[in-house]
Amino acid sequence: MKKQRKRILTTLLSFAMIGACCLSPPSVQNGLPPVRINNISVKAQTSSGKASILSLWCDEQDETLCPHGLPQEECPECAGGPPPDYVGHYVADTPVISTNTLRVGETLTITGRLYAYDYARYMPPSITYTSQNGYVYELSDTISDAIDDPSTGETYYDYTALFEAREEGSDVITLSVENELNQSQQGQIASFDVVIESTPVIQVNDISLDNEALSLEVAESAMLNATVSPENATDKTVCWSCDDISIATVSQDGLVTGVSEGVCHVTAATADGRKTAVCEVTVCAAAQKYSYYTTDTPVISTNTLRVGETLT
Repeated sequence: MKKQRKRILTTLLSFAMIGACCLSPPSVQNGLPPVRINNISVKAQTSSGKASILSLWCDEQDETLCPHGLPQEECPECAGGPPPDYVGHYVADTPVISTNTLRVGETLTITGRLYAYDYARYMPPSITYTSQNGYVYELSDTISDAIDDPSTGETYYDYTALFEAREEGSDVITLSVENELNQSQQGQIASFDVVIESTPVIQVNDISLDNEALSLEVAESAMLNATVSPENATDKTVCWSCDDISIATVSQDGLVTGVSEGVCHVTAATADGRKTAVCEVTVCAAAQKYSYYTTDTPVISTNTLRVGETLT
């Protein structure tokens, strides 16, 4: 009699739970959906294509009830299917990588979609990215909130990650999914082979100045502009120098200033010193400057007047 009463109470409770699930999505309390879960563990299985990559299981769930709250033999979804301790699983589409070959300093992106089924829909996943050799560095990664597709009834998450190549060589980027309830195991989504090539060095072919001769007065300044070619040279640094700084000085951005009378030479050189351009600078004494006044012809209001009258 006690067993029969317990069975009746269990059945009533189960129908109440499944009825609530049909009216609205299960609410999450303390990170868990309203199923009889005492402890969560993860059993990972790696596969290719759109197949289960991470399943969530309950170690200590009441074996008389399925994850939907019904006796195992009475649940149309679980009959002959998932074991009593099954909770849910994730499925991943094959992610897309923007490029497998890049140079140091360049970036690549990885995008993908992760589907969640059963109670995994209410357990937000996280994507982890690992670099085998550390030649690529993860700059950022994002994962969307759960997105429900009304046309298919599926729930999915979109994710993306941005990486930068830091060192020449070969590397492997591995994507895995884990659940925030238990991060002890992971399900691998995919691995990508990446080749980071060395950046080719493009030498400077020529350097020129916009002025080959410059005349200045003492304390006067003028700018020299250097042009390095080709435009895509690896190092376009220009180094400035003057052979007689008692006559003129030059700053590292090409500003020439006269110091005293005389002639000197300002040189613009490439960083390796292989290419140079020279400007002859002549400095003269500053011209004497005078101050003077000017005036218009004044106007008198009248030249003839009587005693007591005025003029301006």
